[in-house]
Amino acid sequence: MRIAPTIDMSPYALQTLINLMLAQAQECVWQKAAMDQLRDGTIARLALKIAEYYDAACELASNSSISNVYPKCWLTHMQIKALHFNAAAQFRKSCECISQDKYGEEVARLQIASEFVKRAFDLRQNKAAAAPSVMNDLRSLQQIISTNLARA
Repeated sequence: MRIAPTIDMSPYALQTLINLMLAQAQECVWQKAAMDQLRDGTIARLALKIAEYYDAACELASNSSISNVYPKCWLTHMQIKALHFNAAAQFRKSCECISQDKYGEEVARLQIASEFVKRAFDLRQNKAAAAPSVMNDLRSLQQIISTNLARA
């Protein structure tokens, strides 16, 4: 290139997009796994990897050198998605605990999942609104976690 690249083509900006796209692709695999009713442990590992990708994308997008490239609502969205998939991973691991007769661990994982969901809702209230579909998924997960926690 004869001219210096713009800030949106910097390594941090591009790596942010790479992690964001990997998170979204992994989310498609996770949805397919859930629809195919794969084992809870497998679905939990997929969800955890999605959360890691969203966390990495958010961390890179928050870098001071590119902080103005992405809108704040994108950062909030990535944080909420990371929390959502952390909660989903803990929920799936709690389901796995039931089959292994690990009831104490099940309750602990459900409590952790509930805390992740609560933090995601707190983020939504403090910052820009997230997409309605994301919030609906989060509400559904919150309801399932609450039901299982009451049962446990």
